[in-house]
Parts: sequence; C-alpha cells; structure tokens
Amino acid sequence: MVLRKYLLEQDAQGGSVRAIISRQEIILRTRSFLPPASDEAKQQDKILTTINKVIDMGFLRQLEDDVHNYEVHRIIKGFVNAGVIDDMLRRLERYATEKNITD
Repeated sequence: MVLRKYLLEQDAQGGSVRAIISRQEIILRTRSFLPPASDEAKQQDKILTTINKVIDMGFLRQLEDDVHNYEVHRIIKGFVNAGVIDDMLRRLERYATEKNITD
C-alpha cells in the first residue's frame, strides 16, 4: 500500500513516467504504520526483508546504478486500486486513534 500511495502522489504531481523511491523513504513511510519498536534495527531489518519480497513479486525493482533507490512498477495499480488505499487509510487512522498512536 505504501508503494501504491507513492505512485498516486507521483502521478498527481505530473512527474516522470518512472516512479523512483529511496530505501529510506520506504522505511519512513512504512514505520508510520507500525507500532513503536524498542529495537529499531530489528524493525528496519524486517522492512528490508519485506522490500526484497516485494521485489520478488515484481512490484519493485532495485536500480542497478544506485542500490538505495527503487523503481515502483506500474503493474501495482492493477493489484491495489485507489479504493483499497482509501479503505486501508481509514482503517489505519481508526486503529491509530484507538491505540493513541501519533506521528
């Protein structure tokens, strides 16, 4: 969902055809959906493992000339549409409110 939302933002800005996102940006955007962790390094390792799984699924490609940046493949649009994103954001906001989680 993080990558699909990023792709929507890039499209809204009228940017280039390629949507490039850094590893650090993925980590920052993903952490906002996770509960606070006592071991940030372990949490980051889990996120990096997930990034590799998303690469294996074909939704993300690591750039050859910069291993800290990725291209979001537009095929993700077919799997995660805007309605899914809106629904998930509402659920996450509700969860954050219930758990009193803030950015």
